[in-house]
Amino acid sequence: MKHLKSAAVMLIVLAPFVLMPTGEAATYEWTDDAGVVHFTDDQGKIPAKFQKRVKELNISDETVNPPPAAAPESPPPAVSLPEKGAARYGGFGEAHWRSKFAPLRKEIKSLEESLPAMKDDLDKLRRKRVVYGRTSDRVAVENAVQAIARNEERLKALQESLKNLDNEASLAGVPAEWRQ
Repeated sequence: MKHLKSAAVMLIVLAPFVLMPTGEAATYEWTDDAGVVHFTDDQGKIPAKFQKRVKELNISDETVNPPPAAAPESPPPAVSLPEKGAARYGGFGEAHWRSKFAPLRKEIKSLEESLPAMKDDLDKLRRKRVVYGRTSDRVAVENAVQAIARNEERLKALQESLKNLDNEASLAGVPAEWRQ
């Protein structure tokens, strides 16, 4: 009796899936200017300039697992490696990754090089303030302190951005030489 109840419950649970009619879904394929092939099931997501290049693919349940093809009579053509710079990581090529890393590294280097000089100037202003004690010296010291603090905060933010970008590039498998 217990097995009969289990079988009845399974039949009730599985019936909608077994009796559901198989439907066909339209899938659209197009190739962009960079030669990348895109697929979507929503025609509204296809950019207007690629509308003329769209191929409609009708995919049904029968085509999901096509029957095995007969063995080819001739050996398959040799696989050619992509041209240098044509490799894509995370959907982007070498120029994209280099353009992301270069400005960050350049600004970090600039800030790291300018901070010691700014701190030296601040020390000179502080000594001058002690000697002369003028209001303009106090203002100059305060301005220098604020400028150094802003640059140090910016440097920390840039270093954090670079760390995040490096993590993203690592996950995408971007070569180390592209991260310079």
